[in-house]
Parts: sequence; C-alpha cells; structure tokens
Amino acid sequence: MCQVANTTVAQGFDELCSRLEITDLQASTVSTRQQNVRDAAKKELVVLDDFLTGSYMRNTMIAPLSDADIDIFFVLSSDYYKPDGQQYILDKVRDVLKKTYTTPQVSRNGQAVTIFFKDFEVDVVPAFYRQRGGYLIADSVLK
Repeated sequence: MCQVANTTVAQGFDELCSRLEITDLQASTVSTRQQNVRDAAKKELVVLDDFLTGSYMRNTMIAPLSDADIDIFFVLSSDYYKPDGQQYILDKVRDVLKKTYTTPQVSRNGQAVTIFFKDFEVDVVPAFYRQRGGYLIADSVLK
C-alpha cells in the first residue's frame, strides 16, 4: 500500500516552486556563459547594441535547465546588411561563434544561431536597426 503525505495547498505550491527554480550554480553558469557569448561575437563583429530577451532576462527561467535557452539579441552594423543576405548574416554570426565554441554544436536555427551546450542552449539573434524604428531580423527559412 502506498502512503501519501498530507500536504496543504501552500506546501504543495512551495514544493512545486522549489522544483522549478534554477540553482545558484546554474544561475552563475548562465550569467557567465551569456557574457562569454557576447564577448565572442564582439571580437569580430561590429555590434551596435546587444541585450538579453526571453525568460532569462525576465527572471522567469525555470528548471530543468536542459529545457531552457538563453536569448541574446545583437544589433549589427548596417555594413553587414545585404537585401538578399538573410542566410549570409546568420552564417557570418555562426562562423564567428564557431571560432570560440569548437566543442558544442553551433548552427543556424531559423532566426537565430544556436549554440547547443550540453546543459542548455544559447540563441543568438542578429538584427539591424530599421529606419523607422524597430529591428530587421534575418530568417533563414524564408524563401
């Protein structure tokens, strides 16, 4: 016979929350890694602005970390822009990141370049400023 512990709704909620929180070590790893990815891109690319988006930036990232990703948005110099160069800019960013990240897989992934670390993924989204505001984001799946 299986024994079930009696818990209150509040206790059950607290237990659920604790299972979803990332650890301090994981938070430190995420912080360091996203900064290292930013630095790697800036070594060779002219980056006008870069910022985090998604759950990590909003402090809503949940465990397990292996199901999470970190989203970094890079606004690049218009010197890289080509009207028909959506795949070009994604490949350029991928090739720059591959110079630093030789062990994890780095590949073009829709509108991002994804670095597949064994504990979580980092999505790098290259973009350009639009003249009337907003951003132009490359998409390798457009035809």
